[in-house]
Amino acid sequence: MAERNFKNYSLQKYTGTGSRHLCPKCNDKKSLTLYVDDSGHPIASTVGRCNHISGCGYHVTPKQYFESNGVALPKYEKRTFVPPPPKPKPTFHDLAEIRPLMAGYGQNRFVQFLLSRFDESTVSDLIRKFRIGTDSTRWTGATVFLQIDEKQHIRAGKVIGYDAQTGKRIKQPTPQISWLHSLMKKEGFVLSQCLFGLHQISNDSNYPICIVESEKSAVICSAVWPDKLWLATGGKQNLNSTLFEPLKGRDITLFPDVDGTDEWRAKAKTLGVKVKVSDYLSKVATPEQSHFDLADYLLQTDLKAICATQSESDTNIPPKAKETQEQPQDEPQPQPQPPTAPKPTKTLLDVGNEVLGLQNNMQKDEIINSLMTEYKICAERAEVAFTKLESEGVIIPTSLNDRFFLNTINNTPF
Repeated sequence: MAERNFKNYSLQKYTGTGSRHLCPKCNDKKSLTLYVDDSGHPIASTVGRCNHISGCGYHVTPKQYFESNGVALPKYEKRTFVPPPPKPKPTFHDLAEIRPLMAGYGQNRFVQFLLSRFDESTVSDLIRKFRIGTDSTRWTGATVFLQIDEKQHIRAGKVIGYDAQTGKRIKQPTPQISWLHSLMKKEGFVLSQCLFGLHQISNDSNYPICIVESEKSAVICSAVWPDKLWLATGGKQNLNSTLFEPLKGRDITLFPDVDGTDEWRAKAKTLGVKVKVSDYLSKVATPEQSHFDLADYLLQTDLKAICATQSESDTNIPPKAKETQEQPQDEPQPQPQPPTAPKPTKTLLDVGNEVLGLQNNMQKDEIINSLMTEYKICAERAEVAFTKLESEGVIIPTSLNDRFFLNTINNTPF
């Protein structure tokens, strides 16, 4: 076999499901990322890395392939440095295309699972906090996890199908997971991810930040420990310094999955920010729980009971998160939490801002749908609320009475 240069091969960039292939080990039809040359041509259908790092772990490099086939490995040649082209600017989703997704929670299978574990008020708060959506374009009742950055730009939407009974991702016959821009067929969309839940940091600057791998874990942990901001990387491999740039100066603790503790502890030193890494799960997990994440562990408990008592103290948080840059210190004794201040009375102007504030130019049906989505009320109650907003002058119709605008001077209690 002729001598071949292997050094210019790299893993194929994700451009859609067509850029993912059959894994020879786990037989998942869309999980293998192939090594390709500078022209985008793969070496062979078996030379690549499976995306299921923990569950499968298949990885054959170009070097391994050439050596096993008796190809002489060439010496590296000096090459003229060519600066990489500038990165294209990220594409953001428009609010107008996202708003229709903020509904359909009766069909949303992940929301239905949450309702089996938490009370309706808690689930409503979680939907609002993380801006969880529903999309049935490809899979009925699939969940949309929006990646919204600290400047409130909607960078991406990950669409995942769940089993409403178990809360597990649906992976058979094929994994139900995709990107929103792919389902919307948005040509030329430049994906630039951020941490799931990052939008929370602009409003809560003093809360400790806890980071897990999956979006599901972040949502569930936020219900159990609402006095902390829960964010997710969206994948074990996504732990990188770029995602952590907006978190500089914050109190950060990583909660890796059981089988990812060592990997995250090593990566934590390269993030450019000071973080702690919890090894709690790796210590308490049984051999049968080797792939557990924090949510899996919590789901074995009575979550409603935990949520009912968590405000009394901070004793439920997994202990002994270790500093990556300092020696471990004795864990401080848990302190009682201060009583929660009563929520201020919501005014009609508050309601108007929440319903129209981001768009401020809506038809009656749009406002009623927004009221139903924002406050989880039926159509009849939304109609009454609309009438009150209009009669009190909070929303003002145009001369044709077909669209309404916000009047910013009415502070009547709602």
